[in-house]
Amino acid sequence: MTAGIIRTTKLALFSVAVAASAFVAPTSTWAATNNQGMQLVPATFVNNSGIDAQVYVAIIGNSGSETLGTFQFYSATGKNGDVRAYTQSSQSTNIGYMLKLGSNNKTKIMVPQLQSGRMYFSLYSPLNVTITRQTYNYPSSKSGPNTGTYYAIRGPTGWNTADPNYATPYDWVELNWNAGTGPRVLFVNTTQVDMFGLPLKLTLVSGTTAKSKETVGATPTTWGNVYTALDQAGSPWTDLIIAPHGHQLEYLRVISPEHGINTAPYNFPADQLDSYIGSVFAYYQKNELKITYNNVPYVGTTGTVRNQPAIIFNEKNSDAIMKPTTLEVYMNEIPSSAPSGVTDLFAASLLRSTLLKDSTPSDCNTKTYYKYPPVNVYAKVFHRYSIGRLSYAMPYDDTCNQSTTLSGVPRKLSIVLQPMDIGD
Repeated sequence: MTAGIIRTTKLALFSVAVAASAFVAPTSTWAATNNQGMQLVPATFVNNSGIDAQVYVAIIGNSGSETLGTFQFYSATGKNGDVRAYTQSSQSTNIGYMLKLGSNNKTKIMVPQLQSGRMYFSLYSPLNVTITRQTYNYPSSKSGPNTGTYYAIRGPTGWNTADPNYATPYDWVELNWNAGTGPRVLFVNTTQVDMFGLPLKLTLVSGTTAKSKETVGATPTTWGNVYTALDQAGSPWTDLIIAPHGHQLEYLRVISPEHGINTAPYNFPADQLDSYIGSVFAYYQKNELKITYNNVPYVGTTGTVRNQPAIIFNEKNSDAIMKPTTLEVYMNEIPSSAPSGVTDLFAASLLRSTLLKDSTPSDCNTKTYYKYPPVNVYAKVFHRYSIGRLSYAMPYDDTCNQSTTLSGVPRKLSIVLQPMDIGD
């Protein structure tokens, strides 16, 4: 997950209309702004999919100035990234905001300065995204009003058969472009935390003086290699593959184990990691787990907290990781009072299946990842077949620099839809 991105539907809405022939790039990093005073960065979308289909794009996010309960929504007015406001009474409505790029090989767009954002891409048809009215009730410790109504964006959920977007091939890039004074850093990444629908390659050119160019995501063979590897792995990994619905594709998408457990009609076993988790907690009854976080050493052994198994660090019950279930691990919801960085390294090591071989996860011995049973095949194949072996295949891939997060003061972006064929 890109730094600062919150996985929530409380997002302000943006869309960008483009005309490649009329596109004019800014002469410097901060030369262009839209009608709301948001900075703009030029981005190029390249369609190398080989699929004869219309491509649609939308950019969703908030401006960073909204407060709890007062989110606003926007729709594009032109190719230059200008936006217009939707009123909050526009509820439970499909706003039809997605821009038709056509089947052109290359299209240039302007991306506004958004936070907690996503850039959605879909084939054949635009995605159905609605504004809905919801209520919230937060503890008094939260800033702003504690109860009330807000209007939220309900985006696609490709693992839900009842979702109107279920049959549409789509994927997204996450972005968070910091507002405020000083260098306004953009964080951006591809992701497979929830699913894999389109093979996207992402490039960020950044820097206020010297230029830096970084590329992550899919290679030209990622699509075929991922599905071939999952097919060969057999059940339960093949149970995560969703067949196409009315389109000339060999596969529609593959969903994450979390959604394979949580959502009917998939059959991913809810106890897939339970035996391994039990072995880990037994192992650390006699061995020490050593994690360094923020230059502080945390040494843990298995004990009990409130009569429940836990790994207790530095002999403090206030720094303890409770024994989780398989679903809690995949969902990033491990019960823990330890620092988040300690918990994330522990959880990542569970999903990389290293904790019975390596008791020092913060040493980041990447050569041991996905070597020992039970192998997380979903994460393994995305790391193996992505540029630099980097992937956001689970919520903890930020640990040990395994994610696809790019960051910098942006000069330009490039998103390439890679080939979508399996081959002979």
